[in-house]
Amino acid sequence: MVTAVQARFLFTPNRFCLSQCRRQDIDRALISWKVSVRAAQVIGGHVADRMACRKQVDDFYGIRSKAAQGGQLKQGEARDVSNATDVFLRLFLRLVQMKREPVWAQIELEPVSKD
Repeated sequence: MVTAVQARFLFTPNRFCLSQCRRQDIDRALISWKVSVRAAQVIGGHVADRMACRKQVDDFYGIRSKAAQGGQLKQGEARDVSNATDVFLRLFLRLVQMKREPVWAQIELEPVSKD
């Protein structure tokens, strides 16, 4: 029988193996979409603010993917990293304010503000 501690140690290598199986662009696009939409919805605000947040997270996710594969930062990408840092700080603070684990299926679909 696998204990909880053993299961936690097995989780990371299993996730790594799954990530290596994702070779199609659609898999990567779906992950980027999910991360950026969820971040924008949790942070909230008007639609224009959420769209800007989503773009910043999406841009950063592309940089993260390139860095994970050994790529180099281009000239404008340092600014994108700085913008993403601000977004992730706002996301973290919002998650702390929520005082509960997010229900992602609900957050992805609920209206955040009236525009």
